[in-house]
Amino acid sequence: MLLTKIMVAVDGSEPSLKAVTFASQLAKQNSSKLIMLNVALLPAFASAKTIESLRTDLSKRSSELLETARSAARGASVDAETRMVETNRSVVQTIIEVSNHEKPDLLVVGSRGMTPGRLMLGSIAAGVANLAQCSVLVVR
Repeated sequence: MLLTKIMVAVDGSEPSLKAVTFASQLAKQNSSKLIMLNVALLPAFASAKTIESLRTDLSKRSSELLETARSAARGASVDAETRMVETNRSVVQTIIEVSNHEKPDLLVVGSRGMTPGRLMLGSIAAGVANLAQCSVLVVR
C-alpha cells in the first residue's frame, strides 16, 4: 500500500508521542505528507467567559504540544503540517471529521490517551479505529 498522506492524532500522552515518532518514520520511508492533529475539548455548557479562558489556555497548550510533535518529525527529517481543532462535542467524531476531510491513507493514534490505566485500548483509539474510513494504526 502506498502511503501518500499520514495523519497522526496527538494529545501529549506518552503513547501519542510514540505515535508521532512512528508516523514520522513511516512518512520518511514513504515520502508521505504528514499531518499532526490536536483536538481541544471545550465544555458544551459553560459561560462565555469560562470558554474564552479555557480557549486561551488550550490554544497555548496545543501550540506547545504540536511544536514538540513537529520537532520530533524534524528529527526524522520530515516536514509536518499541524492542525488544532476545537470541539465541544466528541473528540473521536472530530478526529473522524478531519480525517474524512483530509483523506489520509493512514491514521495513527496512541493506544491510550491522557486518562490513567492500561487494561484496555483507550476509548479515543477504539472509537477512531471503529469509525475511520481509512486504515488505522494504534501505537503502544
